[in-house]
Amino acid sequence: LLLGSGGGGGKAAVSSSSSRSGSKPVTAAAAAAVVGTNNKTTVTPRRALRRGLGGDDGPRPSIGGGGGGGGGRASTAGPLLRQRHKVDRIDLQFRDLTVELPGGRRKVLNGVTGGFRSGRVTAVMGPSGCGKTTLISALSNRLGLGTRVTGSTFINGSPESSTALHDVMGFVPQDDIMYEDLTVKENLLYCCQLRADPSMSRAEQRQHVDRVIDSLGLFPSRHSMIGSTEDRGISGGQRKRVNVAMELTSKPLLLFLDEPTSGLVSTCCPCFLPSLRPSFQKLSIHSISSFLPPSLPSPSQDSTTSAELMHYLHRLTATGLTIAAVIHQPRIEVFLGVDDVIFLGRGGRVAYYGSARDAVQYFTERGFPFEPTVNPADRILDVITKAD
Repeated sequence: LLLGSGGGGGKAAVSSSSSRSGSKPVTAAAAAAVVGTNNKTTVTPRRALRRGLGGDDGPRPSIGGGGGGGGGRASTAGPLLRQRHKVDRIDLQFRDLTVELPGGRRKVLNGVTGGFRSGRVTAVMGPSGCGKTTLISALSNRLGLGTRVTGSTFINGSPESSTALHDVMGFVPQDDIMYEDLTVKENLLYCCQLRADPSMSRAEQRQHVDRVIDSLGLFPSRHSMIGSTEDRGISGGQRKRVNVAMELTSKPLLLFLDEPTSGLVSTCCPCFLPSLRPSFQKLSIHSISSFLPPSLPSPSQDSTTSAELMHYLHRLTATGLTIAAVIHQPRIEVFLGVDDVIFLGRGGRVAYYGSARDAVQYFTERGFPFEPTVNPADRILDVITKAD
């Protein structure tokens, strides 16, 4: 009843590309200055570093332009997306996205249809092994060689190849990859010098890094060493925000995050719980919109919880940034803090795609009631798992 591919559209041929993305109060104005250009350049680092920031690993599978078949048509969006003055927002839709492992052993995704909208946070959720990370990896051209990817992608309503996103996209991996012997600001400056528009002067690069630091609440720890297991440095929550900040130095329009809340303290904010209890006690189809408060509580500066990280991400969407995040077993404050959600079932099929506000109503109308004290995300994941 619940699981299905949804959507239509023709299949497109697979093409190749070589893209790999790679205290002061926080104000909306500080976050608004984060979006801009993203051309790459190479500069000499100021000091010897132990690890590289990564790079191209060879051709990667990409999703074709859709709309009726054939991968021979040249993309027209690529040049426009690379000239940032011609586009400042990205709406990404995909239809019948299918990912098959090398040799045709198994389909990780099977006819997935959905989208990520500008100025909104979209969560990709589902049980383990349903293809959450594969979805964002396919859209960002990060799948391994030999993987077969078919489907259609639409950028701002026009059918285009996913390779056109190369210069306007950031990818935050699950692991916090950064230089442990540098400070927070040094990491961001080095990353900005490698990936920012080469026309930016050193002074402009420093100004941009300062704005990124302010937008993610990293000002108090900007001169702290990253540290390692042997040499203590910043906290785990601060490392996660630095990982996000490193991608923001390239001024992306679309930001993918792979389980950004994993490893963070998931304690619910004390000021958030009281506002939820009355809503749960009066749970009904018509009162579901009362789950979401007007805004999330302001995060504290001494620690980072999963809800607080979502708060920072929401501040970035005020600039029009499109954010898609894989979230595994979210707490209630995280689930209620996203705008849209894609629930995947086992076998890589879509169980639900739409507004997070409407998810409970959707499943309730189909005979799956919710207890007042149960986390809606946990209940929906249970329903999907049993349906599989």
